[in-house]
Amino acid sequence: MANIKLSLLDKTEVYGSHQLDVIKKYGTVAFNTDLAFVTGLLHNYDGILISKKGQYWTKSLYEDEFVYHVNEYGVIDWSDCRVESLSIRPVLRLSTEKFNEIKTMSSVCENGVYEVNFGEYPQDAPDASTQIILEFIFLENRLTKTGKSYNFGDSLYEEYEYDRKKYVRKKSINGDYLWIEVSPVTWLVDDKQQILISKRCLLSGIRFHDNNYKIKKYRYPFKHTEIYRFLNEFMVNDLFRNDSLINNNILLSEDDVSIFEGFINDISPLDREAYINALKDLKSDIILKNKYKR
Repeated sequence: MANIKLSLLDKTEVYGSHQLDVIKKYGTVAFNTDLAFVTGLLHNYDGILISKKGQYWTKSLYEDEFVYHVNEYGVIDWSDCRVESLSIRPVLRLSTEKFNEIKTMSSVCENGVYEVNFGEYPQDAPDASTQIILEFIFLENRLTKTGKSYNFGDSLYEEYEYDRKKYVRKKSINGDYLWIEVSPVTWLVDDKQQILISKRCLLSGIRFHDNNYKIKKYRYPFKHTEIYRFLNEFMVNDLFRNDSLINNNILLSEDDVSIFEGFINDISPLDREAYINALKDLKSDIILKNKYKR
């Protein structure tokens, strides 16, 4: 979806003087979904089932091919950019108009943090009896396909419907197949920055980048990393494909703003006013104004 972009938290947004208000209230720990376990967390170096608390990527570089992440204790740590055992906790930026609209649908949860359900994604495994029923009907070729599929980095996984609920089928580390239910994604609402942060870690198994390129030494920008491409070529579509709020083309990203600003710098002063007015028609002026207010 060209009109929106997913990102990750910056290290400074988790810790330090620029820590986000919502992180101060809610805390730095984020829990994994069941999908996160079967897509990469079980494949850690020791092959041992690790904590339900997530270890999630940030977008901040440590040095050379190393990247900061938040560990299961909520503390900043660092990892090789090649590991596939860390989780993705996506971040979504909104226009002022859409942020205010979505906030009206939110509710206050623990520690005074606002939460909102927005988009959908495979997250948790149903109980054992449902697993057995789903697998039996699947093998009998009697499950209904919805026509939607999800990309978890290794392959496409078709979505099926049963009893008015939706599921995907994913192979686990022990060779068995696990059914994961598709459900609304809960986001934490940050008023000051007007962003949504996924409450949980949604997926693992995606490396930050290939170590053949020293990402910091060569000033490799985040938007050129493998994880950024995955977020914005696959995950964003999987999350919001059926969401009317997204498809109304009101959401914008800071990357879009940078592109617009680049064009503005190349336009002559005589044409600049007309171009800015055109941007207003696209609602990008909302983001531009907010950016300079920060």
